[in-house]
Amino acid sequence: MADVQIRVLWTANIVLPAAAEALGQAPTPFGGWLSLMTARLTALPGFRIGIAMRSPGVTAFRHVRVGDIDYYALPPRRRDAYDVSQADCDRVLRDFAPDILHVEGAEMRHARRFLESWDGPKLLSLQGVINGMVNYELGRLPILSMLSPANPRVALVALALLAKRQFRFMPRLEHERATMRLANYVMGV
Repeated sequence: MADVQIRVLWTANIVLPAAAEALGQAPTPFGGWLSLMTARLTALPGFRIGIAMRSPGVTAFRHVRVGDIDYYALPPRRRDAYDVSQADCDRVLRDFAPDILHVEGAEMRHARRFLESWDGPKLLSLQGVINGMVNYELGRLPILSMLSPANPRVALVALALLAKRQFRFMPRLEHERATMRLANYVMGV
């Protein structure tokens, strides 16, 4: 009787250090914990691991195998750097054919895209909930008083912070809520 392998597809927001060289990129110091977890899971009998990575710096879909792990580098979309194309998402799901989808980064649009595109068991791993920190995102800075024309540099900083909050942080809140609703299981804090 052949050994049955459980195929676990993870999504990640970064190019993992273990795959960076194979993709022609310099490794970053981020994602070490994810690399360690997947390497240990791969070492257990009965698991096959694939990782779909949102990959800034990659201009076309790439698939590389490093050790026993399949890495899929997905270029970010032009209009939303925190998302990937539906075609690339579908290609990964078709190619890897997971039994379980394990999503990291609930606030990112591509995490939501993967969860919406797949009907099997879905696990969402959280390292924090940005909806819980929305009231503290600007660190209680006195933004309104910072907008005073008496100090143009400070006013410019305040405007930049408000713009970043409005256009980068606030859209992530809805993605995180929707992603949480799509998952069958949630772990982490």
